[in-house]
Amino acid sequence: MEGWKGVVDHGLVAFATISDEDEAKRVFEAMDDNQGGIVLLDEWCNYIKDKEVEAGTVAGNLLAADEATPPPPPAGKEGAKPGAKAKIPAEELEPAEAGDLYDFTAPFEPMAERSELGKALRKRGFKLADPNGNGLCSLAELETFVLQTLMQAYPKDPKKKDHRGDPLERGRDLFDAYRPSYIRAFNDAKDYKADSGKVLAGTKKCTADDFVSKGEFRLFCAYLGIYARMVRSVLRVICS
Repeated sequence: MEGWKGVVDHGLVAFATISDEDEAKRVFEAMDDNQGGIVLLDEWCNYIKDKEVEAGTVAGNLLAADEATPPPPPAGKEGAKPGAKAKIPAEELEPAEAGDLYDFTAPFEPMAERSELGKALRKRGFKLADPNGNGLCSLAELETFVLQTLMQAYPKDPKKKDHRGDPLERGRDLFDAYRPSYIRAFNDAKDYKADSGKVLAGTKKCTADDFVSKGEFRLFCAYLGIYARMVRSVLRVICS
């Protein structure tokens, strides 16, 4: 209740209608499924996802791509195709926060583009994410990919110091701050393609649905940006 004003202008449909404490309380109770007085990150993200999907936003259509039967766009709206690009308007965030969010999403956003350049970047990115070349990426492999990509984009700068006096590692700091984003992105992206149910060789019970395939990698990169924004919104409330 103390932090709801920090997310009403964050550009997320779920919070756009909050104008007073009564509405803030209603939204919180809707998130809090078991009425335990505590909202977990999963509950927070699922609520935002559902609202974006219902509204037929660009992000909502992307997030619905992994569902068996994506909902139709709202009446009177054509809605964006699942392949559309989800942009995060900078003017909707405070400058410092926009920079923090954009710094995280900038290395991955081009890989989500439906263009020849995007295709080439995805090919190079997936090769990095799939070191054994089996065409499937585990959660651990994508964790390494996200970290390496951020570290390459923002290498350690010995001339700049963090609050501890150590050399500034912008890439690792961004990875730590937005770590939940890649986990959520992985879980959504791996469900996009239909699962044959066939157990993969060398595993006891894993199927292709337990990994992100090459065909799902573009969505993974797109989801990183969407879930990073959700993580940023919850941090604004917690730190208010």
